[in-house]
Amino acid sequence: MVDAIALLNRSKKDVLVFFRGAGVPDSLVSDLIQRLKADATNINKFEIARTTLERLNERGEAALQYRREVLKRIVEFSSFDMCWPNDQLKAKGLVASIRDVVNQKDSFTRMNQAREEERMVRIAEVQRLNLAKQEESEKIEKAKNELCGLFTSSLTPQQRGKRLESTLNNVFKSCGILVREAFHLVGENGEGIVEQIDGVVELKNVALPAF
Repeated sequence: MVDAIALLNRSKKDVLVFFRGAGVPDSLVSDLIQRLKADATNINKFEIARTTLERLNERGEAALQYRREVLKRIVEFSSFDMCWPNDQLKAKGLVASIRDVVNQKDSFTRMNQAREEERMVRIAEVQRLNLAKQEESEKIEKAKNELCGLFTSSLTPQQRGKRLESTLNNVFKSCGILVREAFHLVGENGEGIVEQIDGVVELKNVALPAF
């Protein structure tokens, strides 16, 4: 990185402009700027690049966006005409080498992200199944309690029979059995109810009277 930045920029001032273009604040390199103004022979491009990169690394997460932008500006470098003629070939090699490292890192990151996404999908599916199983258990327990309650409540036989229809329907539903609620047929000539089905369940696509 140090060599690449130094070779990609012809002058010491260009190196500072490079970092400024990456968003690096002047406060981070103000002393380097002053040294360059005071005595340009007392500092070189490599020292400027190395010192600035070290300071960016020392700042950790706070300077992450600057480090990413510096790296981005290097790997996206395509025209080497601004380099000194004797530095162009070496600069191309350094950029290519850094680009390869970045591509490998990106590939590794993408693979990790894909694994993590797959893991999260599996976890979500397990949670969904567990929730469905819990809800099914709660429905079955509720239906059982309703059924047991018929024998302890002070209902008349007729009331108990009517309540039994609803309770058994809930039992079948909680067990995943398709149920059609109670219905009756009324005669066309005023005969009243001529047929009553308290409930129908469907097994293997065949509808059968439940009770």
